[in-house]
Amino acid sequence: RVQNGRFYRGMLQERESMTTWAFASQISQMLVFDVLVSNWDRFSSVREYYGANTHYGQGRLISLDNGAAFHTQRMLKVDALLEKIERFSRTQITALRAVEPQALDDVLFPQATALERQRLEVFWGQRARILAHVDALVARHGEQAVLCFD
Repeated sequence: RVQNGRFYRGMLQERESMTTWAFASQISQMLVFDVLVSNWDRFSSVREYYGANTHYGQGRLISLDNGAAFHTQRMLKVDALLEKIERFSRTQITALRAVEPQALDDVLFPQATALERQRLEVFWGQRARILAHVDALVARHGEQAVLCFD
């Protein structure tokens, strides 16, 4: 929609033979990832940069430069994105439910400092928010309607 749909139309032209359903699935998965790691810079308030570092190639959306992720506090801009996502990848949500701090914390931040432990706390809070949002949607609309991608 930004700049009269220029970015949206551009992405649609690049998707080649990918169906709208497959394209929507990839967008949903990318947004869930962005919410999980609090990656805000893909959604710049500067119109020219909105959607930056999101490319398309070989039939897939490619998320580049996620350097603005893992903050020490919640990013309200990112939290607002979550409310816009209503359909999810069943595999992604199942994996998100299965992952535990004991298994992932040392992978994300080996020998975490106090600052990195804050980042992990935000990460696990985002995970809880995503799962609560999914659960609320499932209660309202049913599992098939919400966990419909894969």
